[in-house]
Amino acid sequence: MKLLTRICTSYKQWNYIRKWIHNEQLFNDFTDWIILNDCPSDPIPEDLKDIFNSRKVQIHEFGFNVGRCAARNFGVNMSSSKYVEHIDGDDFPFFIDQKILEERTEDLIFFKIPHHQIDESGSIVPIVDKDNNVFYEGNEPSQFFGSLFSNWGNVVVRPAGTLWKRSVFLSLEGYDERFVGAEDAHLVWKAYLKKVSSTWADFSKQSYLVDNEHRQEAEYFPYGFLKFWYFVKDTCPISLKDEVQKTIKSAHRQLLWSYKADMKKRSPEDIKFRIKESIKWILLGK
Repeated sequence: MKLLTRICTSYKQWNYIRKWIHNEQLFNDFTDWIILNDCPSDPIPEDLKDIFNSRKVQIHEFGFNVGRCAARNFGVNMSSSKYVEHIDGDDFPFFIDQKILEERTEDLIFFKIPHHQIDESGSIVPIVDKDNNVFYEGNEPSQFFGSLFSNWGNVVVRPAGTLWKRSVFLSLEGYDERFVGAEDAHLVWKAYLKKVSSTWADFSKQSYLVDNEHRQEAEYFPYGFLKFWYFVKDTCPISLKDEVQKTIKSAHRQLLWSYKADMKKRSPEDIKFRIKESIKWILLGK
């Protein structure tokens, strides 16, 4: 059994995958690779398919757009390793040391996530702070998340910052498409409720691509984000329910703005109904 399976889900993102597919370190004896194409109208380019085959990468092309939750779960079911990792098609994977995985016994490993962007020349450029230091998501603990995950402390929820023991991922039933947009946070919260063992690694395994025209405007789709926080409210300690309620109200306002931005795609009657429903929930404090 391999130590690790790295599962990359692509949706019209082959040009990003080309930026790391030639990195020899990524393909080794202890790692399996799975590439999932979730866009039937954009098949795997033949030159990439040749590279995948030469590196013994498992590939699967869905006949229709199944969505990222179903695609990620499908990849885990294809795997047979100790740990599984998910990589979005426009993110950038790094080498993971074999010794790190051999020494770990925890069910969930967190990693700090550097952010990057693509410059005008097409090169990958790290995002830096005002002091020219590389920005890492996970460096600064979130006060509220620290309270929510009190036994764990700081957490990250993006796939770029999480590595799951395969058996645990499956026992949690993977990503739930009912929470799409916040499915990452929902899965980590379920793991916390189940008292899954966790730890932090002292290196990064992926860089997260931000601020480009191909990403969706909001990483967390408002509706899935809202459903996630209602789930948290039902399952969190009583002492945190007031803070969670504030987050729910904020999510409703975000949903309203989403509907306004979506006016051109929906009928006026549908928009009016959705806005009225959100206003009602805000006023009722639900």
